Amino acid sequence: MFLGISSDAWVYIFIGVLILVGTITQGSIGFGLGTIATPIVALLRPDLVPTLILLLALCISIYTLARTYRETSWRLVGISVIARIPGSFAGAWAIASLSHDGLSIFIGCAVLLAMSLSSLGWSPEPCLL
Repeated sequence: MFLGISSDAWVYIFIGVLILVGTITQGSIGFGLGTIATPIVALLRPDLVPTLILLLALCISIYTLARTYRETSWRLVGISVIARIPGSFAGAWAIASLSHDGLSIFIGCAVLLAMSLSSLGWSPEPCLL
């Protein structure tokens, strides 16, 4: 115990600060919550992943949409929603079939792959059919 606070409480305080940093990054550059918070939360409290991150990402998305409603490209939104369907099935499979350790490794590898591709200068381009 440090300052009369249990170690479990310190973990939650750290996760809260981590989510704050991830949320600020997400709001600034468009990604960050999942990239910054998910791997560390998965290591500290695997039972919180992915529910916590998905709920927070939903809140950020709703706020951003409300703020930028008039500037939103609805065609691009429609295409991205359709494109998320296969990823949603893959994610559901991963959650249903992998152990907590397996899910942590899966998420960590996905984040490392995304960060590696980003550092090489690759970024996905929207395909406007």
